[in-house]
Amino acid sequence: RSPHLHAFLQGSEVASVEDGTLTIAVNGGVAVAMLSRPDDRNGLAQVVSDICGETLAIAVKELPQNSAASPSPTAVAGSTGVATDDGPVNHEQIIEEIRAAFDAELVDTDKGE
Repeated sequence: RSPHLHAFLQGSEVASVEDGTLTIAVNGGVAVAMLSRPDDRNGLAQVVSDICGETLAIAVKELPQNSAASPSPTAVAGSTGVATDDGPVNHEQIIEEIRAAFDAELVDTDKGE
C-alpha cells in the first residue's frame, strides 16, 4: 500500500506483542523515525488490523547493528514528536541506512559517476 513504508520495513521483525501493542524492530534510526511518524504508524496499524482482524497499537524500535535476533533495549518505541540531542549526526551512517532501505546505489556527483 505504501512503497516507502515497505522499504523501511525490509529486514524488520516482530519484537513483541504485549498489552495491545505490536512492537516492530527495524534496521536503523532513519527507519525508526519514518515509521514512528503518526500517519505512517497509523497506516501500519490499519494494515495489521486488516491482516489479523485485531486492532493493535504500533511501536517501533531499532534492531541492534550486530544482531537481528535481539532488539536493542535503548531503542525508540513509538514517537513522542520531541527532538532529542543525541550528539553529532553521523551522516555516513544515515546515508548508508537510506541506501540500504531503498536498495540504492551511491552516485559521486562530483565525478559524474
